[in-house]
Amino acid sequence: MKKFISLSLLLISSVAFLKGYLLAASQPIVEVPFEMEHQHMFFQVKVNDSRPLNFVFDTGAGMAVLNPNTAKDLNIQSTGVLSARGVGGMVTAPRYSSLRLSVGKIKLRANAIGFPMKHLEHKLGKRIDGIIGADLLIRYVIQIDYDQKLLRFFNFEGFKYAGKGKRMRLKMMGRLAMCPLTIKLPNGEKHTDDFLIDTGAGACVGFTTSFSKTHQLAKKFDKKYRFYTSGATTNKTYLEAAKLPELTLGGYAFQDIPVSISNTRRGVLGTYRNGGILGNRILKRFNITFNYKTRRAYWEPNQAYQRAFERNCAGILFGFTDNFQQLEVHQVIAGAPAQQAGLKKGDHVLEVQGKRVTSKDLRWIKKQLGIPNREVTLKIKRKGRVKLVQIKLRAMI
Repeated sequence: MKKFISLSLLLISSVAFLKGYLLAASQPIVEVPFEMEHQHMFFQVKVNDSRPLNFVFDTGAGMAVLNPNTAKDLNIQSTGVLSARGVGGMVTAPRYSSLRLSVGKIKLRANAIGFPMKHLEHKLGKRIDGIIGADLLIRYVIQIDYDQKLLRFFNFEGFKYAGKGKRMRLKMMGRLAMCPLTIKLPNGEKHTDDFLIDTGAGACVGFTTSFSKTHQLAKKFDKKYRFYTSGATTNKTYLEAAKLPELTLGGYAFQDIPVSISNTRRGVLGTYRNGGILGNRILKRFNITFNYKTRRAYWEPNQAYQRAFERNCAGILFGFTDNFQQLEVHQVIAGAPAQQAGLKKGDHVLEVQGKRVTSKDLRWIKKQLGIPNREVTLKIKRKGRVKLVQIKLRAMI
């Protein structure tokens, strides 16, 4: 009898413990799948009970963005104009007020600004209906699970983090979050500053003009090359690419990181006084839980944590045609192997190493062009004529 009572008590205790554990581990309100396309996170959002729309999840977006073409399709009228700052500068664009947004079973109202998306769509190879970040992060704890390609939403109230990630304090800049990074320069100098956490940036790290000039970065890298990028508010912002020996993020260290150095006076990189932008090529190496209410984030290394950083050994940056089926050369870096081989901006890439390619093969193409000291053959089309171009690859930084 005593043995039976003891077993019963043990069973009751085990059930109570399990129940307490389940209650302690916060359950998401909803899990929303996303797709990674060229370092950007796409997921579906409904606007005013619309069809599912392609939105980019962007922690660097302080205000939601709606493609004016999408607004026109949905018969959404502007309620005035707004000025906003992006990577390349200030723009004035239409304002859309009190939009009804649905993310899974989550519903909220938000205002949006209407930026033209065509240049971003050509860059990413996908229709973009909108961009959203802070409007969700200020309302929910959000966990980005890059391994399973899921966004998990939790209520702030009662949330308890139960993972294995390291806790890091966030510094808020309005509705945007920053975290401290420590960088090591080629001459051994170390500097620490706050960097904007920006899942809408496809790079590793971009230094602001203020940080670059303060620490004279342009003079401290022997190898650099000039390129341009585009954001939601501009077509072109010119930067210099270099390779950083070491970066430390909350105790996690990375070596030989591709970075960009800004000297622009406009936009986020030109006017912000922080260190710069921390982009998705670093962020995607962690599963991250953001709690803006407590100003904390939890960083857990994932399957991509130890992967080598991609290298550009050809000096080509690609874009897409209007139908997103063909690859087009958008930039050829001055002095790069591609320029020496005769490749030009506007060339359409038909084949790489004898394989016919489309925009869906871009990841494979970048891998082929990222191995130094090999020769790669491209079949291109230029002004109606087809020709072969042979590129001898080399590390540019």
